[in-house]
Amino acid sequence: MGSEQRQYPRVGSPFPCRFRPAGELMELWRTGTIVDLSAGGFRLTTTQVLDEDVKLEFEIRLPARAERYVLYGQIVWAKDIAADLKEYGVVLVDITPDNQAQLDELVQFLLKARRKP
Repeated sequence: MGSEQRQYPRVGSPFPCRFRPAGELMELWRTGTIVDLSAGGFRLTTTQVLDEDVKLEFEIRLPARAERYVLYGQIVWAKDIAADLKEYGVVLVDITPDNQAQLDELVQFLLKARRKP
């Protein structure tokens, strides 16, 4: 059996977020939690039922950033984790190389901070 290889490291810290369908400015924001954040994607937990392949706009507050961070992602898998809680795999799309580098730096920082005694 081969081991799973990830392009970017992930941090398991939870980040509250809000999201809506990308480009739908009149849509209400929904809430969820981002976990396993990386520069390539993350897992989203929410009570909302979402279709796979939908593209979403996410707003999150990250440590050491005053402004909200906006990311765009596409759902690539979904599963039920409780009666009223869903989990989705999200791959980041339309992310600039600079934003991806900033996100990777943040993940690296958070991982190092966790390892300190």
